[in-house]
Amino acid sequence: MNKLHSMSLLDNADFLKSVLDACSDGILISDDKGNVLYVNAAYESTTGLTREQMVGHNLKKLRDEEKLFNFAVSLLVLEQKKPASIIHEYITGKKALTTGNPIYREGGQGIVGVVCNTRDISSLINLRNELEITRKLLEKYSDELQQLRQQNMQQYEDFVYKSKAVADMLELASKAAQFDSSVLIQGESGVGKELLAKFIHQQSPRAEGPYIRVNCAAIPKELFESELFGYEQGSFTGASQKGKPGMFELANEGTILLDEVGELPLTVQSKLLRVLQEKEVFRLGAQKPTKLNVRVIAATNKDLALEVKKGNFREDLYFRLNVVPIIIPPLR
Repeated sequence: MNKLHSMSLLDNADFLKSVLDACSDGILISDDKGNVLYVNAAYESTTGLTREQMVGHNLKKLRDEEKLFNFAVSLLVLEQKKPASIIHEYITGKKALTTGNPIYREGGQGIVGVVCNTRDISSLINLRNELEITRKLLEKYSDELQQLRQQNMQQYEDFVYKSKAVADMLELASKAAQFDSSVLIQGESGVGKELLAKFIHQQSPRAEGPYIRVNCAAIPKELFESELFGYEQGSFTGASQKGKPGMFELANEGTILLDEVGELPLTVQSKLLRVLQEKEVFRLGAQKPTKLNVRVIAATNKDLALEVKKGNFREDLYFRLNVVPIIIPPLR
């Protein structure tokens, strides 16, 4: 019974018309003379052409005289007697792929009409265009990245090296340069800690600001505070009557390198910690602090973690300095 019912539905012209009307693709059916017999709602929506304009009219007349479109796949199918496809942009602005197939008489003798399937592919074309734009952007960014890498290689010309470890270290230093975080450079004497510190400064946004190097191992213990933090006039015997800015003030808006930071006395370490925390400095004899905007780089040939365990270096200061640790490999 169900099978018989299904067969009767297929023989029902109204049912078949309802099927075509329900299709999401546009459907146009014409006879062997190019006269339009049927279009569905999806065809109207995609092409912008109505049933009233199309049904009962000849495609050649609609194309050549009324200029409703400039190409008709159905006519091409009738002419070539085989399936044909085109991509066409309609007055709606939509781009569609239309495929026409011949309808043969029973037994395959001669064509009695053409059925055209029109599918809106605007979104696919837009996606293809977006992908093409993305591809071009990727090529552009790839070229720019290559240029930046070449520039970085030029920036590394002051360094003579062959090992990947040094190359990785320089890349880390280049990245660290872009931020204001404190950097702790560790390495044996003579491996280029000061050179690396200057490189970080030159690659940073502070490159136009001052770069001040303080050799902590060369300053007498009794002069540490006055050299680093400065002093006011008459603050101690022998002090300049004009006062003196310390190294931190001289480095304001730039970078200060605390070379051999492991040599700092514990008393100075506590005051240095305050400078890093509060971003201000008290000159000796001053009643109010001086605000600072300084990037701090520290360098040492000592194992500061070990010095912390020995009690020679403050743990809190170590963590303040060791935000970005960079270890320079030994030269040997």
